[in-house]
Amino acid sequence: MITQHHYSDLSPCPVKVWVAIMRQIQSYPSLSKDSPVSSFLLPNNKLHHFMGSELLKRLHLAVAFLGPDVLGFTAD
Repeated sequence: MITQHHYSDLSPCPVKVWVAIMRQIQSYPSLSKDSPVSSFLLPNNKLHHFMGSELLKRLHLAVAFLGPDVLGFTAD
């Protein structure tokens, strides 16, 4: 069993991070508590649902941009 202790900082607490994500999503116009967690607004105020394949592609791009000298590994 793993215990997650309470912290005032958001970053180490997955529950607080999840609450912050849900509040952000619910603040978008035309979204509700039933909207997918992958929902976000583009700069033109259009709704977009971020898919896993898109996340993987963007992670590869970010890793390639930062490079192995910074991260210690490559996008491969």
